[in-house]
Amino acid sequence: MSRSKKAKALEEELELALTRLLNSYQYRNLRDLKVAYLLPEGSIINSLFKEHSLAELVGEGAAKIVSEIDDSNTIKKLTELLYSLGSENFAEQPTAKLDELPAQMEETVLPVDTGSEGEEKSFKERYEERKNSVEDELILTDIYNKLRSAACFDSVKNLSVGRYWDTNGVRDPFLEEMTFAQLLSIKVEHLLEKRSITDTKISAVVDAIKRCLAGHDVVVDEEVEPEREFSFDNRCEFRTGSGDAPIVAPVLAEYKVMLASVSGLHSEIAKIIQGLPKYLTAGEYAKLWLIEVYGFKYSAPLFSITEKHLKQSYSEILEKLKENAFKIAPLLNAHWEGALNSVGINFESLCEAHLEPLLNKEYQKMLFKALLKALKAETIKPELFGERYWTFAPELFPVIVEKIKAGGNAKHLMPFFDEEDIKIALS
Repeated sequence: MSRSKKAKALEEELELALTRLLNSYQYRNLRDLKVAYLLPEGSIINSLFKEHSLAELVGEGAAKIVSEIDDSNTIKKLTELLYSLGSENFAEQPTAKLDELPAQMEETVLPVDTGSEGEEKSFKERYEERKNSVEDELILTDIYNKLRSAACFDSVKNLSVGRYWDTNGVRDPFLEEMTFAQLLSIKVEHLLEKRSITDTKISAVVDAIKRCLAGHDVVVDEEVEPEREFSFDNRCEFRTGSGDAPIVAPVLAEYKVMLASVSGLHSEIAKIIQGLPKYLTAGEYAKLWLIEVYGFKYSAPLFSITEKHLKQSYSEILEKLKENAFKIAPLLNAHWEGALNSVGINFESLCEAHLEPLLNKEYQKMLFKALLKALKAETIKPELFGERYWTFAPELFPVIVEKIKAGGNAKHLMPFFDEEDIKIALS
C-alpha cells in the first residue's frame, strides 16, 4: 500500500529542514553534537536516536527518520527544531542537498565522489568522510589571501594551477586544470569537503601558489603558520574554562579561521573581530554567536542553562561590546548614532559602508546585529519586517505612518524604507 499523503507531506517538510540545516553556516559547529544533547530527556526522538550525532541524524535521511518515529506530532517537533537550527540568518545559497554532495558552488562544480567501482556513494558515506581540519583551512586561507592581494594577481589569475604543480608528486587533474581565479572562487571550507582532497593535495596546492608567487618576485615564507600574531599587546586568545559547554570548542575553531582572514586588514570591523578576546571569554563569545543565529530558545540547552540565565548573560555581553568595540570603530559609531535617530533605517544600509569585502558577509552581519543591540537600537515592527529596519526611537513609526495617511510625502518621511514596505506599513 502506498504511503498516505500526510506521511509524504511530513517527510517532505523534514527533508526541507534537513537540507536547510546542512546548508547552514553554523552546521559545522553543531554536526558532532549528540541528538540527546539537543532534546528533552524521555522524548521519542531521544529513545530512537539518542546515540546519533546531528550529522548522523542528517545522514539517516527524512524517509528513514519518518518510518522509525511513526508519530506525526514528534516528527513535526523534530522538523521545527531542525528548521530553527538551520537559521536563515546564516544560511548561504544552498550548496548541498541530502542526496547530492557537493553541489554547484559559484562558477565551479566539484564532481560527486564515487566508490572504488565507480558507483556513487550514499550521502551518509560521503558526508562521514568529509575533512574538516581547522589547521588545513587556516593554511589555505592564508595562502589564498597572499595570492589574492599580490600585485601580480591580475596577470596570473587566468593561468592554470597545473602550470605550477609538482608533476613528480601527487596528481589531481581536476585541480590542475583550474585557473587560479577558479580555485579562489571555491570557498576553502567547500574545497575541504571533497573526499579526494587529502593533506598531500592541500600541500601541493599551497606549493603551486608559492611557486607562482615566487615566479613573480613575491616573497612567501616557506612555512605557513596556522596560528597568527596580531598587533595587540598579546596573542588574541579567548580565556577558556573547564566548565565551558561542549559547543564552545567548535565555535572557537570557527573564530580562528576568521582570524586568519582578518590578518593584515585595517577596517573597523576587522579590528573589532580581532579585539573580541580582549574583553570576552570563550563562553561569552559562543553565547553571542549562537544567540544571534538561533535565538534564546534553542541556544539555552546548548549551554545547559535556562533562557532566563542566558538572557541575563547576554545583557552583560552586550554591555562589554558597547564599552569596548566602539572605541576602535569611531566611524561606525558616528554613522550609526546619526542614522538611528530617525524613524528607521534599513539594516543593509547600516552595514553597507562598513562591510569588509574579504570577510564572510554573514558573519559580519551577525556581529553588526549584536553591535546594534549593544547600542540599544531596536527593530521596527518585527512582526511585519523582521529585522530589516532599526531605530533608537521605535515610537516614531506609528506617528510617521499617521502623517503619511494624512497626506504626508512617504519618501520624505520614510526615506530609508523600501516602497513595498511602506505599502505594508500603510495597509
